[in-house]
Amino acid sequence: MKSWQVDKCWADKFIPEITKILTQNAGAFLDVAIANDQDDMEKATDLVVTVTSGQVAVRIRRDGYKKKYRDWTIRSYRNSGSKTELEKLRDGFGRWYLYLWTNNLMIVDWILIDLNRARESGLLFKKRHHIQNKNKNGGPDGTYFVAISIPEIKNHGCLVNEFQPLLKDYQVPLFKVY
Repeated sequence: MKSWQVDKCWADKFIPEITKILTQNAGAFLDVAIANDQDDMEKATDLVVTVTSGQVAVRIRRDGYKKKYRDWTIRSYRNSGSKTELEKLRDGFGRWYLYLWTNNLMIVDWILIDLNRARESGLLFKKRHHIQNKNKNGGPDGTYFVAISIPEIKNHGCLVNEFQPLLKDYQVPLFKVY
């Protein structure tokens, strides 16, 4: 099985939990407006609820990364020349990005990012240092990524919500809305 397939099989095990997280944040995906007078009088409609968008990119960091790196990493270069995740996001693909960290094979931390704001604010276009990925033996694997700090995401107004448990290493409230 190819490494992409192995990673996908591993990540797909978290779909039920990811679905719960997205459901808890449904307000970010909805627009609630007061109905016009005619609809109110003739159609018993007081509010109009519209789903504002769809596509959600999801990335799950494996055990061990949270304590070392609590940042948003995005693949930025491939020796093969294949289009990278960063290029796809810059091109306008994806509306939301759910980035999660695991510990003991459980989701323990996550952030939800508004990709439209990330594009509009220039966050995804800023020149950054490309960090080389390593394979299981510690050698280069032919890909690179960029890292964006959580404070930078917040400062650009791109963080919709986050969950970070109260751990001795991370003393912050459980939920924040920005």
